[in-house]
Amino acid sequence: MGSQFRNYLEIGVLHGGTMALMMQGQYGERFVGIDTFDYYGSDIDPGSGVRVDLETARENVRLLNSFGYSFKLVRGNSHDPAICAHIRSNLEFVDILLLDGDHSASGVTKDFQMYSGLVRPGGFLAIDDYDSSWKEVKPAVDALDKSGWHFVGAIGPPGSGSLYILQRE
Repeated sequence: MGSQFRNYLEIGVLHGGTMALMMQGQYGERFVGIDTFDYYGSDIDPGSGVRVDLETARENVRLLNSFGYSFKLVRGNSHDPAICAHIRSNLEFVDILLLDGDHSASGVTKDFQMYSGLVRPGGFLAIDDYDSSWKEVKPAVDALDKSGWHFVGAIGPPGSGSLYILQRE
């Protein structure tokens, strides 16, 4: 996207690693993330043993924000209409939307329905863990109404947690 990349929205921030990675490019203006900042009710990520909280994620992103981009982390459930309204009032559009929050079929579907409309024409939607141990993600993504979207590809070998990528027409 080069210099056309301005706004990034991530649902499911966890420790802030993906957002920090997205900030490593020379382009971008605003980075926003939504998360409950727990791991399905636990304050510990069972995969890493690391504490999950807003302060840790914020500090990780701050430390790795080498270009000094504007970023905001919103604590809350992405399915909450008030959270969605808050995001929509602060972001007119997004260039890249990453869905990596609630990995249930209904969670993936709701995030798509509530936020995909923010992606500008030519922008991208990435859904993490498409083909992974999160067994509800792939069937939910496959069942989405993707009219108005072009399938770009999936990154990662099958079963590894591939990233499913669409581009807005």
